[in-house]
Amino acid sequence: MINISSELAPLTTDPDLRAHLDRMFAEVRESLSVISALTMAGYAGLGLITPVDIPDITNSWYTVDVFDKEIFINPVRIAQRLPSALVFNKTGVYSVTIGLSIHHNEQNDGRTMNVRLWSPAVGEGTQLVPVATGGNSEATSFSFTTYFQVQPNHVGVDFEIQLQRDLGLDYLNVSIVSAVFLSNSIGGLPDE
Repeated sequence: MINISSELAPLTTDPDLRAHLDRMFAEVRESLSVISALTMAGYAGLGLITPVDIPDITNSWYTVDVFDKEIFINPVRIAQRLPSALVFNKTGVYSVTIGLSIHHNEQNDGRTMNVRLWSPAVGEGTQLVPVATGGNSEATSFSFTTYFQVQPNHVGVDFEIQLQRDLGLDYLNVSIVSAVFLSNSIGGLPDE
């Protein structure tokens, strides 16, 4: 650490001015230490480039484990773990975007699937997001952004996208045509 008064000593011989400068720069150093403790930007993401068949979507949870592309070359504060997970390296509040384009069998009646961000390691995640599929449709495409507060027990564990059929018949002959799984930090303090 630089002692400001010794750096400025050649410029002034007034001890009161040097004492004042030392106090002023001590306050600046303290303010900067608080600012540096704030959460810095973090971002990461996974994508699917090559369409892939997946198991039928039933009332059991299915983990989307088909991602084949890391979106960022140098992710920050979030690890990209192919083929399925993002790993948060710090506590804080994160924006999470999930987008999927799914082909499946056609049904006369509408159906609904649930989507969630989930960590099998801690058994926690976001609330369910219902996604409706209209009758006589062979595809379901959706994208949404949610906020997620990463707690200390969430740091360093995999978080994945999971799908589950909710209402109506199972989704059969399923393939995911494209997908994105993105996150960025939006605030918070580092781990205590």
